Amino acid sequence: MNITIDFQDIFERCMRETAYMGRTSEQQHSDEIRGTTDEKVFANQYVGIFHIVRIRGSDRPLLMSFIREGAHLLESMLREAMTDGGSYTTESVSWEFDSADGACTAGLLEDVLTAYALWRWLSDKLPEQAQAYEAQMKNTMEGMKGNVRQLRKPRKCYRR
Repeated sequence: MNITIDFQDIFERCMRETAYMGRTSEQQHSDEIRGTTDEKVFANQYVGIFHIVRIRGSDRPLLMSFIREGAHLLESMLREAMTDGGSYTTESVSWEFDSADGACTAGLLEDVLTAYALWRWLSDKLPEQAQAYEAQMKNTMEGMKGNVRQLRKPRKCYRR
Protein backbone atom coordinates (compact mmCIF):
# COMPACT_ATOMS: atom_id res chain seq x y z
CA MET A 1 0.00 0.00 0.00
CA ASN A 2 1.49 3.30 -1.11
CA ILE A 3 0.74 6.49 0.86
CA THR A 4 1.83 9.90 -0.37
CA ILE A 5 1.63 12.92 1.89
CA ASP A 6 1.81 16.42 0.48
CA PHE A 7 3.63 18.79 2.84
CA GLN A 8 1.57 21.75 1.58
CA ASP A 9 -1.60 20.05 2.87
CA ILE A 10 -0.01 19.67 6.32
CA PHE A 11 1.12 23.31 6.23
CA GLU A 12 -2.43 24.46 5.43
CA ARG A 13 -3.84 22.31 8.25
CA CYS A 14 -1.37 23.96 10.64
CA MET A 15 -2.39 27.42 9.41
CA ARG A 16 -6.08 26.67 9.99
CA GLU A 17 -5.43 25.18 13.42
CA THR A 18 -3.39 28.14 14.69
CA ALA A 19 -5.82 30.70 13.27
CA TYR A 20 -8.66 28.96 15.10
CA MET A 21 -6.57 28.69 18.28
CA GLY A 22 -5.67 32.39 18.21
CA ARG A 23 -9.26 33.53 17.58
CA THR A 24 -10.60 31.27 20.33
CA SER A 25 -8.04 32.54 22.86
CA GLU A 26 -8.81 36.16 22.08
CA GLN A 27 -12.57 35.64 22.32
CA GLN A 28 -12.28 33.87 25.67
CA HIS A 29 -10.15 36.60 27.18
CA SER A 30 -12.15 39.51 25.77
CA ASP A 31 -15.41 37.94 27.01
CA GLU A 32 -13.97 37.31 30.48
CA ILE A 33 -12.56 40.80 31.04
CA ARG A 34 -14.85 43.80 30.75
CA GLY A 35 -15.19 46.79 32.97
CA THR A 36 -12.64 49.22 34.39
CA THR A 37 -9.77 50.77 32.48
CA ASP A 38 -7.23 48.56 34.26
CA GLU A 39 -9.16 45.47 33.20
CA LYS A 40 -9.30 46.67 29.59
CA VAL A 41 -5.53 47.23 29.55
CA PHE A 42 -5.07 43.69 30.88
CA ALA A 43 -7.42 42.36 28.20
CA ASN A 44 -5.44 44.11 25.46
CA GLN A 45 -2.40 42.02 26.40
CA TYR A 46 -4.28 38.93 25.14
CA VAL A 47 -5.18 40.47 21.79
CA GLY A 48 -1.64 39.71 20.67
CA ILE A 49 -2.13 35.94 21.06
CA PHE A 50 -3.64 35.65 17.61
CA HIS A 51 -0.66 37.42 16.05
CA ILE A 52 1.84 35.37 18.06
CA VAL A 53 0.30 31.97 17.41
CA ARG A 54 -0.99 32.34 13.85
CA ILE A 55 1.09 30.86 11.05
CA ARG A 56 1.53 33.10 8.03
CA GLY A 57 2.77 32.39 4.54
CA SER A 58 6.15 33.87 5.49
CA ASP A 59 6.51 31.13 8.12
CA ARG A 60 6.33 28.42 5.45
CA PRO A 61 10.09 27.54 5.30
CA LEU A 62 10.27 27.00 9.05
CA LEU A 63 7.05 24.96 9.17
CA MET A 64 8.16 22.86 6.19
CA SER A 65 11.37 22.00 8.03
CA PHE A 66 9.30 20.92 11.06
CA ILE A 67 7.07 18.80 8.80
CA ARG A 68 10.11 17.13 7.18
CA GLU A 69 11.59 16.40 10.63
CA GLY A 70 8.30 14.83 11.64
CA ALA A 71 8.25 12.71 8.48
CA HIS A 72 11.74 11.34 9.22
CA LEU A 73 10.75 10.65 12.83
CA LEU A 74 7.59 8.89 11.69
CA GLU A 75 9.52 6.82 9.19
CA SER A 76 12.00 5.69 11.85
CA MET A 77 9.15 4.68 14.18
CA LEU A 78 7.22 2.73 11.52
CA ARG A 79 10.14 1.29 9.55
CA GLU A 80 9.18 -2.31 10.33
CA ALA A 81 5.87 -1.87 8.51
CA MET A 82 7.47 -0.36 5.40
CA THR A 83 8.82 -2.27 2.45
CA ASP A 84 11.55 0.33 1.89
CA GLY A 85 12.57 3.81 2.98
CA GLY A 86 10.48 6.81 2.10
CA SER A 87 10.76 8.64 -1.17
CA TYR A 88 11.20 12.32 -0.30
CA THR A 89 10.83 15.39 -2.48
CA THR A 90 10.87 19.00 -1.32
CA GLU A 91 7.05 19.02 -1.22
CA SER A 92 6.01 15.46 -0.31
CA VAL A 93 6.91 12.04 1.01
CA SER A 94 5.78 8.67 -0.26
CA TRP A 95 5.89 5.52 1.85
CA GLU A 96 5.24 1.95 0.79
CA PHE A 97 3.74 -0.24 3.51
CA ASP A 98 3.73 -4.05 3.62
CA SER A 99 -0.02 -4.43 3.26
CA ALA A 100 -3.31 -2.61 3.30
CA ASP A 101 -4.19 -3.75 6.82
CA GLY A 102 -5.21 -0.26 7.93
CA ALA A 103 -2.61 0.11 10.68
CA CYS A 104 -1.20 3.20 8.97
CA THR A 105 -3.62 5.35 7.03
CA ALA A 106 -2.95 8.64 5.30
CA GLY A 107 -5.24 10.39 7.77
CA LEU A 108 -3.33 9.09 10.81
CA LEU A 109 0.02 9.96 9.25
CA GLU A 110 -1.21 13.48 8.44
CA ASP A 111 -2.50 13.88 12.00
CA VAL A 112 0.91 12.95 13.41
CA LEU A 113 2.76 15.32 11.08
CA THR A 114 0.36 18.16 11.89
CA ALA A 115 0.69 17.58 15.63
CA TYR A 116 4.50 17.40 15.35
CA ALA A 117 4.73 20.66 13.38
CA LEU A 118 2.38 22.45 15.79
CA TRP A 119 4.24 21.09 18.81
CA ARG A 120 7.50 22.50 17.44
CA TRP A 121 5.85 25.79 16.41
CA LEU A 122 4.20 26.39 19.78
CA SER A 123 7.00 25.15 22.05
CA ASP A 124 8.34 28.71 22.56
CA LYS A 125 5.06 30.58 22.17
CA LEU A 126 2.53 28.60 24.22
CA PRO A 127 4.27 25.74 26.09
CA GLU A 128 1.00 24.38 27.55
CA GLN A 129 -0.58 24.03 24.10
CA ALA A 130 2.66 22.57 22.76
CA GLN A 131 2.55 19.83 25.39
CA ALA A 132 -0.97 18.92 24.33
CA TYR A 133 0.14 18.52 20.69
CA GLU A 134 3.18 16.52 21.79
CA ALA A 135 0.97 14.14 23.78
CA GLN A 136 -1.45 13.81 20.84
CA MET A 137 1.43 13.04 18.49
CA LYS A 138 2.99 10.45 20.80
CA ASN A 139 -0.33 8.72 21.51
CA THR A 140 -1.18 8.43 17.82
CA MET A 141 2.30 7.16 16.97
CA GLU A 142 2.26 4.58 19.76
CA GLY A 143 -1.18 3.40 18.63
CA MET A 144 0.03 3.00 15.07
CA LYS A 145 3.16 1.16 16.22
CA GLY A 146 1.04 -1.23 18.29
CA ASN A 147 -1.30 -1.86 15.36
CA VAL A 148 1.61 -2.53 13.02
CA ARG A 149 3.09 -5.09 15.39
CA GLN A 150 -0.27 -6.74 16.00
CA LEU A 151 -1.35 -6.94 12.36
CA ARG A 152 1.97 -7.88 10.86
CA LYS A 153 2.12 -11.38 9.47
CA PRO A 154 4.71 -13.65 11.05
CA ARG A 155 7.56 -14.56 8.77
CA LYS A 156 8.73 -18.13 8.40
CA CYS A 157 12.07 -19.10 9.77
CA TYR A 158 13.80 -21.92 7.92
CA ARG A 159 16.15 -24.12 9.85
CA ARG A 160 18.91 -26.08 8.28
